Amino acid sequence: MVEMGYEATASRAGTQAVFEIRGKQRDVAAWAGARLPPLPAQPNTETREDGLAICHCGPDRWLVRAPIRREAGLTEALDPDAAPVSVSVVPVSDSYAFFNVSGKDADAVMSMVTPLDLHRSVFPENAATFTAVCGVRGFLARRTRPENGYELAVDASLAEMVECWFARILG
Repeated sequence: MVEMGYEATASRAGTQAVFEIRGKQRDVAAWAGARLPPLPAQPNTETREDGLAICHCGPDRWLVRAPIRREAGLTEALDPDAAPVSVSVVPVSDSYAFFNVSGKDADAVMSMVTPLDLHRSVFPENAATFTAVCGVRGFLARRTRPENGYELAVDASLAEMVECWFARILG
């Protein structure tokens, strides 16, 4: 038996305020632009400002994330019920379970849970996207602060499975 030790940690993070916004970039910017930091210019990237993260995670698809304590304020600011027909704003905070993976060997650990090429030339500091995580659909973002690593999210009903994956990998 070969024992592999990794200098990495994986821990379940607390609930985040998450809103899924769908619409053309110009429509989203016109509706929510004054209420949010600038939208990312490139697909599969994220902008962060004032504790808010906005990911351009697909054609006409955006995720807005913040600490859960800001959910009520974001709901009021984004006003989903008043959004124009060209923009859909849906609060989905309870749908996701978030994890943080960090440490010297975070890249090696993540290479076992996602097929995504995580080399910094392909998945840079501001990268964020949906991909396969532990064989299921998940959200993945690179983190450089407070330390190098990743933030990932899966459907909340699959959180225990992901915890088991990390327990086996990190043993």
